[in-house]
Amino acid sequence: MRPSEAGSAAPQQETRRANERLVRAVGHIVEAEKHVPFLCECMDPFCTEPVPMTLKEYEAVRAHPRRFALVPGHPTVAGEQIVSEDPRFQVMEKPE
Repeated sequence: MRPSEAGSAAPQQETRRANERLVRAVGHIVEAEKHVPFLCECMDPFCTEPVPMTLKEYEAVRAHPRRFALVPGHPTVAGEQIVSEDPRFQVMEKPE
């Protein structure tokens, strides 16, 4: 699914904030190699699919403010590029 306003980053920012709250809530108790069910940071405001990542993997994505973690194969909008892929997740980068 694609949102009606493909140019708005609001859904991604909301999901990013939820994922950051998750890191704060469990970061101190989750073992390093355990997968945490982060939310897909796509443009679809109704997407609730989990993206299983370790905290370190998520932090690596988050280190780049224009990068977002997606469910593999999840559609992107014009200008967004998949910059890395893993069987569990893809990393999408928004254009400048």
